[in-house]
Amino acid sequence: MVQVRLERVTKRFGEVLAVENISFTAEEGEFLALVGPSGCGKTTILRLIAGFERPDEGDILFDGRSVLGEPPEARQVGMVFQNYALFPHMNVEQNIAYGLRFRPGVDRKRRVRELLELVDLVGLERRTPAELSAGERQRVALARALAPEPRVLLLDEPLSALDAKLRERLRLELRRLQRRLKITTIYVTHDQEEALAISDRVAVMSTGRIEQLGTPEEVYHRPTTEFVAQFIGRGNLLAARVEEIFPSMVKLRLAPEVVVTARSDRLEGLSPGQEVKLLLRPERLRVVGSGATGNRLRGRLRDVEFLGDAIFLYLDWPGGELRVKLPADELRPLPEEGTELELGFAPEDCYIILP
Repeated sequence: MVQVRLERVTKRFGEVLAVENISFTAEEGEFLALVGPSGCGKTTILRLIAGFERPDEGDILFDGRSVLGEPPEARQVGMVFQNYALFPHMNVEQNIAYGLRFRPGVDRKRRVRELLELVDLVGLERRTPAELSAGERQRVALARALAPEPRVLLLDEPLSALDAKLRERLRLELRRLQRRLKITTIYVTHDQEEALAISDRVAVMSTGRIEQLGTPEEVYHRPTTEFVAQFIGRGNLLAARVEEIFPSMVKLRLAPEVVVTARSDRLEGLSPGQEVKLLLRPERLRVVGSGATGNRLRGRLRDVEFLGDAIFLYLDWPGGELRVKLPADELRPLPEEGTELELGFAPEDCYIILP
């Protein structure tokens, strides 16, 4: 295991600023996910860590020692590319063994056999990549990256080409394997659900910068920027103005006739009259009766989205659109389009985002 640290790293490609002043640490044995839209610099960071690119500014350290002067093969990094990069003329066994080319003296047959068992490919060692399913090719690429026993594992959207069910199953297998090996892992994905499901911490990126780095629970429930709140999850981000501030509680005006209270641990920097954003997660809203007390919003139903185990309601209200996620059996029968609904939510289900 190794600690990987980036210190104020910047990388340009011509006039394009791919990574700007990035600093973060992946701790020993940690599973760290980099998530963000295409072109935000995620893959560039992996290539910098692996040694395929050199930063224009900053440093990259393994256990406190700079590796900028070391070529890729000396860094003991395993990498799985988005397209797996398997050799089509080699069979499974040969592809895995290729990862041992910089490990003289290793019993290749024994090591390949161990890896075939590790990734559940025993019996497929003579097949070529063309004779494998997408999931099997992904496992071969992973086994090849693990063959030389790297100190760091880098994964560049390894599941993006798979169908939804297979992707869900393999991400669980990948997480179990990482925990078993205790290898420091940095995982790139544009899939927010994937990042939240398998990582110890998540770094949310935008235009070459890290917007927020924290646990999956932190970035989902307590985003620090408007970008994170919009990118992670299907949140309702409502314009609000601070009316009054109490100990651990804030009164907010959302519309001329709508005032709500939010329980907040972010009172520092707030003042009456200040414009803020209020985050309401769809699953925290509930359809309530007209006599309900507490925070309430009223909207007119525009669309219903059925997802099997859940339903999404889309409502129009004076502040724009509201999205509500409910268990599929909670609202029966489904209301008709145009129905006016009363929504309720608790003060602790709000999160204030400062501008």
